[in-house]
Amino acid sequence: FPPIPPTFQDEYKEAQVQRALILEKVALSILAFFFNEESIPHRQLFGSAQILRLREQKVEVITA
Repeated sequence: FPPIPPTFQDEYKEAQVQRALILEKVALSILAFFFNEESIPHRQLFGSAQILRLREQKVEVITA
């Protein structure tokens, strides 16, 4: 039989779960930021390109 791939190791599985949780937390934080009542008037002033830049900045702040 061939050797077991590293994806079956517990450390790999734990790292995958940790990455999924981080990505989920980032996505929820972005949604909360853009649907906050205080940010809705500001969101209407920006174009779609500016909103994308704001999202990128928010992700960088959260993951840093």
